Amino acid sequence: MRRLKKLLLVDIRQKLFKPRNRQQVVMVQSRVNFWKKIYFMFTGMGVATMFFWALFPIMDGTVKEHRLPFLAWYPFSVNKSPFYEITYIYQIVSVFFIVIVNMNSDMLLVALMNILGVQCDLLCDNLKNIQFRERINEEFLRCVNHHMQILSYASDCNKFFNTIVLAQFFTTVVSLGLTMYQLTIVTPFTSEFYSFIVYGGAVLMEIFLYCWFGNEVEFKSLNIPFASFGFDWTIGSVGLQKNLIIFIAKSQRPIRMSALNLFHLSLETFVKILRTAYSYFALLNNVNSLN
Repeated sequence: MRRLKKLLLVDIRQKLFKPRNRQQVVMVQSRVNFWKKIYFMFTGMGVATMFFWALFPIMDGTVKEHRLPFLAWYPFSVNKSPFYEITYIYQIVSVFFIVIVNMNSDMLLVALMNILGVQCDLLCDNLKNIQFRERINEEFLRCVNHHMQILSYASDCNKFFNTIVLAQFFTTVVSLGLTMYQLTIVTPFTSEFYSFIVYGGAVLMEIFLYCWFGNEVEFKSLNIPFASFGFDWTIGSVGLQKNLIIFIAKSQRPIRMSALNLFHLSLETFVKILRTAYSYFALLNNVNSLN
């Protein structure tokens, strides 16, 4: 929690992280708006999943048999009123809060990666717009410090959600495999069928967001050495030119978000997750066919 507070309340408010002109403000705002759109879309999928889960016993008529939305054991009989109604509402409310917390946790991690991507964009823009001959050394040094702060922020982000992302990867593989398997055994075009489709889509989108924004951070960080040639470095001193060479060599190493350095968040990793999930589904399907 202390590291999270540092990421959100201290590091992000550094002077070097703030936009310097109107163009950069627009650049930051566009990325914030993009994140908001994804947030509402992702939240909508989660709410839709909850809607189907909550109404499944009602829509298929099993509510008359006192079926609950989720299988569970309780130390009392739920086949009598009002225990059934109370338990029904309890399950829906509990799972609703779990879903909301999970989705907001995911979007928080996505927001941290979005911040990193924006900072890489700002650094590239600052490098390309170093113009003043008398302040060229000062401006370049400012960009170097900005890059160092970005690397530090990326390191703190990795330390914060290393284990979280690793757990998400494993649970996503299992969830997708089980969801695809469930779709082959449930009655098509029922509320349960649609709930599995929406749930599978939400899980797929969840891990895709991790990999997409992680890939964006890596891609944008690779633009930094190219942006270093965007200003007229030939008017600078020999010392500046030597420092520029060192900076370019340092910035050629991409910033990668990882899960305990076992997996990198990238689109390539996303494809591997899909393949693994399908393999898990094929195994379950084959076992079911043998039985």
